[in-house]
Amino acid sequence: MFVLFAFNLFGAFQLSLPKGMLQRLDQWQQKQKGGTLIGAGLMGMIAALIVGPCMSAPLAGALIYVSQLNQPMLGASYLFVLGLGLGLPLFIAAVFGSHLLPKPGIWMDRLKFSFGFVMLALALYFAPPLLPGILYLGLLGVVLITCSGYFLFKMLPHVHRSVSKIVLMLLSGLLVYAGGMQLYHVWSQVQVAHVKSRLELQRVSTAAQLQQVLAKHPAQPVVIDVYADWCVACQPIEKEVIPRSDVQAALQNVVRIKLDLTHYHPSQDELLKEWQILGPPTFIFLNAAHQEQRELRLTGTFSATHLLGKLQQLQGEQP
Repeated sequence: MFVLFAFNLFGAFQLSLPKGMLQRLDQWQQKQKGGTLIGAGLMGMIAALIVGPCMSAPLAGALIYVSQLNQPMLGASYLFVLGLGLGLPLFIAAVFGSHLLPKPGIWMDRLKFSFGFVMLALALYFAPPLLPGILYLGLLGVVLITCSGYFLFKMLPHVHRSVSKIVLMLLSGLLVYAGGMQLYHVWSQVQVAHVKSRLELQRVSTAAQLQQVLAKHPAQPVVIDVYADWCVACQPIEKEVIPRSDVQAALQNVVRIKLDLTHYHPSQDELLKEWQILGPPTFIFLNAAHQEQRELRLTGTFSATHLLGKLQQLQGEQP
């Protein structure tokens, strides 16, 4: 929905009432008598329907955001403040005269276009649970860089104040940097995925699956990587430690099993108790007889050098 509203603000299509209905509402508004509260209220309601297309996307975006809060009072407060903001220009025009309001012009189209990027940002804010991480980072990088390009090539040529130009250039530079970092993370994750595809990795999530994998690799040293997608401390290990070429070479000589605790299974409780696992990240090292070398166990975050030392000790103990 946010993406559709963004394209509406970009001018791809227009959200409005049918033209005939707008004309009838305008005629009805002209017939209303002023000077009464009821008349003013009716005129405001009709005017809201007539000029609604100008605010349909931001209003709908606000409604979607409020619906996600599950806090009626807070949501009502947000909409109340939004209503005050919508009515403030009319209040200023009525009390002080229209000369205090900014003059219509091309700046309104540029502001509308800028709000389109705000809608895309809101779409990305709600997107992580729905999109794969690599796709989300890629889209975020593209949106940030595109927004920067719009500021530099569409808005900057029409800015005449030096301070405003400097601020706009700094903002564009920050957006380019942030977008570039997101695309770099995409490239890094692609490299990590390529590395993982070259390493023999057995993924298990239950005690029975773990025993089956161990049975398939007799007389081989084993490294059990206790992991979960929701484990924040696991991510640096996955992205920075495992992909290193020296770590890859060391892992080629052992059977690597990833015990994935992302999705809960009742048998995991017994498994964690049996192996005395406090939680991820944990690396367990088994010798060729599949006996744990408890002094080698790693719990929590660790460096590649630390892991390499443990792997060397494990392989040095093999006959």
